Amino acid sequence: MPHHHNNRGGTVQGNPLEEFLNFLKEKECFHQLDLRKMVAPSGYAERIAKNFRGRVNMTQLRKFFNEVKRICTLGKKGNTDKAQMELWLLYPKIAYATARNLLPKEFEKMLTKVMQKVEKCNKPEDYERLDEFFSALIAYAKYHNKA
Repeated sequence: MPHHHNNRGGTVQGNPLEEFLNFLKEKECFHQLDLRKMVAPSGYAERIAKNFRGRVNMTQLRKFFNEVKRICTLGKKGNTDKAQMELWLLYPKIAYATARNLLPKEFEKMLTKVMQKVEKCNKPEDYERLDEFFSALIAYAKYHNKA
């Protein structure tokens, strides 16, 4: 498999999205996944953001970020049933944005897998980790879309 060098000196192998989807399978709950691997420089959030540079509508991403933040606030406060219902309501919105070509199909797949992992265990810690991951994803997307 060819190696690609990223701008931070590390070596990246293969498709970061496929690697991330495999990483999601490592643990049952989202909060059990290694935070450093997700949000550190050259981690999954940055590699995914870089991979989608120029293909994700930043305004649309910001809208989802605001919704996810609101949902995470509910979940982190222990209102996980309400947060889970709100998460379910995001699925059709993501599908609609994808149908309008505001989000790539692979990005929809990634968001869906992450949300399914969060709602599976549906613990406050899962919403905390979702908040951390999505915040990093947005920050790296902004960084790489500007560069």
